This record gives sequence, structure tokens and C-alpha cells, in this order.
Amino acid sequence: MWVTAPDQATVRLDAPRIEGDTLQGFEGGQFRELVLAPGTVVRAQEPAHARTAAVVVVASAVTLTSLIYLESRRETGSAQVCLNALDQRPQPFTPCCVGQDTVPC
Repeated sequence: MWVTAPDQATVRLDAPRIEGDTLQGFEGGQFRELVLAPGTVVRAQEPAHARTAAVVVVASAVTLTSLIYLESRRETGSAQVCLNALDQRPQPFTPCCVGQDTVPC
């Protein structure tokens, strides 16, 4: 919370509390009390839940769109999968298949 006195001095208070006409809180680890006089401006920072939700929605949409685009490209995903001769499972690495120029090494 920021408190601006009528003389334009600004103080940042942590853990503020109002007791009567006195504002109490900590400034730089030190306890402080300020009398709320006419002309004193008090500002507080509040979380912007709607803005945070909008950022999450936009980031998710961009990520999903990027994944769909990358998955639908014709030039990717057409490499041959070399299988293990014994149990026909994909090998843990992609070796160069003899006679195949398009398989990455």
C-alpha cells in the first residue's frame, strides 16, 4: 500500500492496518504509524484476475494453434520408422536405413 501525505511525501507500507484515524504498517521492516489527515491519498495494489486469465487463454490458444500447425505440415512426420527385427518395436534410435536417402541419421 502506498500512502501519499498532503506534502507529497510517499510511503510504502507492508501489512497495513487502520485503527481509528491512524494507519499502521511496516516500512522497510520498521513499524510505523501515520495519522490520516485530509488530503492523504491511499493506493493499494490488487491482483488483476481478469487480465491474468486473458493471458492464460491467449497463451494456451497460441500453443494449441502452433501444435496443430506443426502436426499438419506435409514435410514432417513422413520419415520411415525402422523396427527391431526381433519383436517389431521401434528402436530407441533412428539408424540410417541402407538405400533410403530420406531417413535422417
